[in-house]
Amino acid sequence: MQSEMPLAFGAKLKELRTSHNMTLKQLADALGTSKAYIWQVENNSNPNPSASLVLGAAKVFNVSPYDLFQVGDHSEGGENLNTSIISDYFKLKKRDQMIIANLVSSLRAETAAA
Repeated sequence: MQSEMPLAFGAKLKELRTSHNMTLKQLADALGTSKAYIWQVENNSNPNPSASLVLGAAKVFNVSPYDLFQVGDHSEGGENLNTSIISDYFKLKKRDQMIIANLVSSLRAETAAA
């Protein structure tokens, strides 16, 4: 089962791209990646967006990386755990981000093997 975060990211990326009247190619060029990769992320064919894609998209659309992972309605001021973790992640030093990325990879491998 895939997590809610990447699904939300892909949908948010597509929403921002289309609201800015950008084509897949224009966004891919702005991010230095391929049109196919952007399409895969937007359509959840590639459910694990790279950190460079997340940070680059945040810069292109002038939003925080946290905003790209907004899930559900936060109008009541309640922040869900997923978005809180992501917000904290982007505040960490690169070395610490790599430690977390390696941990997540290990957990995924264990889950897949189970």
